[in-house]
Amino acid sequence: MKRAGMRREIKAGMRRAIRAVSAAVVLAAAVLSFSGSAGASDAHGSGTDDALILENAYGTIAFSEAEYRYCYESVIAQAAAAAGDYAAMLGLDLTKPLSEQNCTISQEEMSWEEYFIGQTSDMLTDMGVVVLESSAAGNAADRADAVEEEPETGETASREEEPETGETASGEEEPEAEAADHAAQRIAALSTAAQERLAQIRQEASFSTADLEAYYREHLADFQSVTYLLAYVDGDGYESGSARSCVEQLEQAQSASAFEQLTKELTGADVSRIENIRSAEMGNPEAEDVRWLLSGERSEGDLYTGQTGGNYFVLYYLERDDQGFGEDENGPWKTQAENALGDDACDAYLAQLREETQVQTGPALARAVVLG
Repeated sequence: MKRAGMRREIKAGMRRAIRAVSAAVVLAAAVLSFSGSAGASDAHGSGTDDALILENAYGTIAFSEAEYRYCYESVIAQAAAAAGDYAAMLGLDLTKPLSEQNCTISQEEMSWEEYFIGQTSDMLTDMGVVVLESSAAGNAADRADAVEEEPETGETASREEEPETGETASGEEEPEAEAADHAAQRIAALSTAAQERLAQIRQEASFSTADLEAYYREHLADFQSVTYLLAYVDGDGYESGSARSCVEQLEQAQSASAFEQLTKELTGADVSRIENIRSAEMGNPEAEDVRWLLSGERSEGDLYTGQTGGNYFVLYYLERDDQGFGEDENGPWKTQAENALGDDACDAYLAQLREETQVQTGPALARAVVLG
């Protein structure tokens, strides 16, 4: 894989991991460590222990320093796991201050610390606004005991009434490990409640067969995939003959095995088998070779020759996968379209709630992002 392509794939993997982190936050509790103390504040976020406060017509919810740190470290852990051994290529070094490292996967100029803070705040905002709306509608899970509806005002408390920051009911300072465990438990409960509400939004969304078919046709690049063989021919030629001569011989291949064998004999290299690549991943959709691959007129054994610089490449077409569209009305295409439209319904729901919500950061946020 070329370096640029590898970087794009790693970046995409990191973004996918960060988007999914709220669903995995319960599992992450077993491997993450915490530092600092956790206490409580009132529903309106007036306590110094609050890192993020959300308020809208449904109520108010706040996240403490320990809770914010838990999610912040979860986001970083997921991103680092997705990057793996290529973290250095992306300029991410967890042994150095994140505030001093430029984030290479953001569209805007910012540090890795700023990027991870933004991702953490977005995740908690989405979680919080869903829980607030769900609680007001009577849908929140009762086991999210930190989220309680106040009958007098209709507001939702960020957590149960507790003593001052860092203290237990007896007035003693809460042990660090217990504070961290309390934060993890509350985030887990809120995450579960939010996921249940989003699942309900998906279930309530109803799509006709016509809706699903229209979505498929409008987003072919996300559904269709092709499999083909790719042979590169150096423009300088080989001992077996000139580049053009090699290409002409490859164009005479009558089978995939013959194409593979000829490529090896003529160029000394193996063919590349490109399997089930989505058209959305092929690059420029207007490129001649991409349009050729995606043409409905293709059949196994078709060949295409192109040039890049002074070199040639030859494509041997194998098959296209349309996810069963046009053959099976309940095929994979339908499930994929339903999931995509369900995602759109959830996105619209979240966008509306976020628009109606005032988001404030508290003094504890700066402490929460200091990695121990």
